[in-house]
Amino acid sequence: MPPQSQSASGRNACTKWSAILIVAGIIAYEYYVFMFIFLPRTSTSAMNLLIILLFNFFTFLLLWSWYKCIFTSPGTIRPNINDDYQNVEEIKARAEREAKARALARSRGEGKNNRLRLDEEGQEPEIDDFVTRVQRESYCFRCNLVKPARAHHCRICNTCILRMDHHCPWVANCVGLRNHKFFILFLLYAVIAILILVAVLVFDYWLGNSDIRNRVTQEEDTLILFATALGAGLDLALAYLFCFQLWIASKNLTTVENHVKEMEEFNPFSRHSFMSNLKDIFGPDRRTWLIPIDPNI
Repeated sequence: MPPQSQSASGRNACTKWSAILIVAGIIAYEYYVFMFIFLPRTSTSAMNLLIILLFNFFTFLLLWSWYKCIFTSPGTIRPNINDDYQNVEEIKARAEREAKARALARSRGEGKNNRLRLDEEGQEPEIDDFVTRVQRESYCFRCNLVKPARAHHCRICNTCILRMDHHCPWVANCVGLRNHKFFILFLLYAVIAILILVAVLVFDYWLGNSDIRNRVTQEEDTLILFATALGAGLDLALAYLFCFQLWIASKNLTTVENHVKEMEEFNPFSRHSFMSNLKDIFGPDRRTWLIPIDPNI
């Protein structure tokens, strides 16, 4: 590997694990403040025991989901996929023509998904609209492989991802066909766990019995204040992201597809049912939808 490539690879690895360590640090900090600073200062009661059980249960589920999202391949294209197609050259030529058309559209300020004409040897063949193109295979000139419908090339992972949703630095992975379920579950359980933490700290510590506050030091009080503020901000952001992900999943769209105007007019992937659309992400067995196990899709 050339020195420049090695350097780039090293930077990517450093960035990847830095983001993971940041998330792990935030989880560890919030857990430590709640479990080892705040709760030991409270009285032993059935309610507190229930809070401890629920908080640890959802923290376990969020860690399990996060782990699965990080270490599960989002789904990549087989190296020999070209052998499945007899018209590879035709697909390649069409993809090249569409790429040139999109570049021309951007240069004219017409947007990358408009229908437009491209001058080519005195002719003006019209490329198909986005909805038509997204339903059929294309070609990736970086991987030199045929791309199935809904697959996209990720510049960070440097590979094509099946039904790519987006690249998420906080899981150091792309979110795609095989791990989209785990990403949504990670968001769900993170929202619930943090909500428990913030609600208990606000109502029991800041607005509740002042005796608890008298049992902590000034430094511990500052740690609890920061944990409450950080948790509240994170919960709002994650709740918004979870709702967005659930919304597009209910329409059987990815983040990439959701930003295209043509898909608002006609969505060829919708199964016309909320539950049926969710099956494409969470799998056919509804009993396992909330468990971070492979969806078998």
